[in-house]
Amino acid sequence: MDFSLKRKSLDAPGGTLVCGLWEGRPLSGLERRVDQALSGVVSRMRKSGILSAEYGAMNDALYTDGALPAEKVLFIGLGKELDRGKTRKLGKELGGHLAAKGIQEASVSAFEHGDECAEMLSLGMLLGAYLPDEEKSERATSLERVSLLYSGAKPSAGLLRGTAIGNAVNYARFLNNAGSNIVTPFYLAQEARKLQGIEVEILDRAALEAEHFGSLLAVARGSSREPYVAVMRYHGNPDADTVALLGKGVTFDTGGVNQKPSAGLEEMRMDMSGAGNVLAAMRAVAELKPAVNVVGIFGAVENKDSASGYHPGDVLRSRSGKTIEVMDTDAEGRNVLADLIDKALEYSPDEMVDMATLTGACMVALGKGDDAPAGLFTNESGKRLAMRLSAAARSSGERLWPLPSGEFYQRQLASERADLRHLGDRFGGASSAAQFLFNFSGDVPHCHIDIAGTAIAKNATGWGVQLLLEYLLAR
Repeated sequence: MDFSLKRKSLDAPGGTLVCGLWEGRPLSGLERRVDQALSGVVSRMRKSGILSAEYGAMNDALYTDGALPAEKVLFIGLGKELDRGKTRKLGKELGGHLAAKGIQEASVSAFEHGDECAEMLSLGMLLGAYLPDEEKSERATSLERVSLLYSGAKPSAGLLRGTAIGNAVNYARFLNNAGSNIVTPFYLAQEARKLQGIEVEILDRAALEAEHFGSLLAVARGSSREPYVAVMRYHGNPDADTVALLGKGVTFDTGGVNQKPSAGLEEMRMDMSGAGNVLAAMRAVAELKPAVNVVGIFGAVENKDSASGYHPGDVLRSRSGKTIEVMDTDAEGRNVLADLIDKALEYSPDEMVDMATLTGACMVALGKGDDAPAGLFTNESGKRLAMRLSAAARSSGERLWPLPSGEFYQRQLASERADLRHLGDRFGGASSAAQFLFNFSGDVPHCHIDIAGTAIAKNATGWGVQLLLEYLLAR
């Protein structure tokens, strides 16, 4: 979807003109001029209750019969006041509505002045108009062009930010929705190579073996598809902090020897949501250029059962040198992340955030869908980082729910045969999984975000990309 900015005018391009109605306020500006051009029909329909100003109301479109350049005018209800979240949600509903009607071009009158409205409106419309039909031979008619009509100062910065974030979320959704025959570990590595304005290093099997990625390579052993690790570095400001973003990229997860049941197995193509989110965030970082240094790392593997796969009872030597007793081959994501965390330490990060579809336990605790919260866990050094992420969650509308970690869960990881087990007790499994990860980050402030419940609704949600970008842009 392409956006452009144009001053508010009745001559706005596009077959459909979208205007807003405020509750308890008279028509003003462009909306009043539309009413005048239509001989007062808007005022009369509003007075009779046919047109609703209630927040989110999508009124039936009015045909202009040549009175305006636009063929139709759509009035939507704005309620009594808008904030970031309401504007984003309204944009999402509008984008979905226009796309469902097969409208390819529209002009939308910005509801309020300034960059924030332009950002939230464009972001929401991109999210709402997205359809997961990239692989269909005949795709649905999509909303292709939107003119955002503004008054006052030109909201260029807001539109840039909104479209960059919205396109990044939709890119993550595509990566997660696509079949694992398309988005393979090699495919993800190639996508990372395409990044512009980002320094990219791809580690193949030989490089991973040379750097002793023993924990990650064990997971990859059962698959014929080669594993890859991508290191993506953005240099925003030499005097600023460095943030590490890490993503689990299991492009298909059968569970390995501890095989998953067949019900819902098709969703396991989306077990790479963390990696997809980090890759998508780095794509937007290159466009938005935040004043912070970012190291994005993902590990892309498949977890399959075969004669060469790893087993429960194996002891793995991780990149850090710590040994790990394997209890369940379906708890593979933490093995991948353990080596990524150690790799990230090479770049001396001031803060570290990992994102992964890590545990069903977190989904049981917090629910499923993009309206559910993700689990937020922090090590002892990461309390301030957790506050930053919580602020980003409020701003982005992607909710976080703090869950515990610490010594109670560390005791569950004790092993007689290795430095630690990778699996704790059945109860509190999301917390013991997070605590396992914190064994590899040392004193670096580190937060783990478990997106097992939020990454997937009916299809991929792209949940977490907005959160990461809000966090980076606020640094």
